[in-house]
Amino acid sequence: MRASGKMDNLNVILRPPFIFLIILLSLSACNSNPNKPKTDLPFKQAPETSAKPNFNTPVELSSEQDLALEALNRLQTSSLEPNRLYSTFPGIHHDCYPADTSFTISQAELLKTLLEFTQLHYQEREAPFPSRLAALAVKAQSEYQVLVCLDFPGDINYQQGIPRKGTWIFPKVLGRRDVVLVW
Repeated sequence: MRASGKMDNLNVILRPPFIFLIILLSLSACNSNPNKPKTDLPFKQAPETSAKPNFNTPVELSSEQDLALEALNRLQTSSLEPNRLYSTFPGIHHDCYPADTSFTISQAELLKTLLEFTQLHYQEREAPFPSRLAALAVKAQSEYQVLVCLDFPGDINYQQGIPRKGTWIFPKVLGRRDVVLVW
């Protein structure tokens, strides 16, 4: 009797996993299709479409645009004062957001601005060097959006032109970077 008591206990212990295994095998047998080809992948591939993806991938740059970005890089790295002219990833949130004002300027106006900026923040012995770089850098686009953040927003006066103060942000230059100019 003692032997059969041990067998009963063993059957009780083994019964739940054994039943679970039988159910699992039954379900997998019901789902298999003998006519299904063996080359199917475990996931479905998306159908091919002619539609273009809906994200902003920068297009290939012209040689003039490449030179403009290289000139901008050189301007950034040759400044006497760090963090006066720099680039960030495009479209990121900048510390001074929201901007106090915004406007659009042409290449000619940006060149005038960069020349003034380089006179303030570059050594005199390098005078032709930054101005040549500025002339190349502005050719990246035909016009630029400018977001302006001022220390004192009520201090905007356009009677003598665009105020050369505060922080200027040029968002998404060529879709590749934000350019920040700190006066």
